[in-house]
Amino acid sequence: MINEQSEQLLGAWVTDPFDRSSIERFGQVQMVFEPNGKLTYIIIGNETNKIMLLSFRVEGDSLVTNQDLLRVKIEHVLH
Repeated sequence: MINEQSEQLLGAWVTDPFDRSSIERFGQVQMVFEPNGKLTYIIIGNETNKIMLLSFRVEGDSLVTNQDLLRVKIEHVLH
């Protein structure tokens, strides 16, 4: 079950093509947040895409992602 803060992230998000700083730092990225707490993170390449299957939740002002297979917890501060 996800919380109210997590619900605000649901859907597909893409890197702003006019945000040069983000493109240089992260590349062209699409993130798909699902109601079941799953996150599909796609790095869009010229010829192929790289896909990471993650889980997510929001704790306070941080987005917490886990790569289930590696048991790694990563926190990102939300702005």
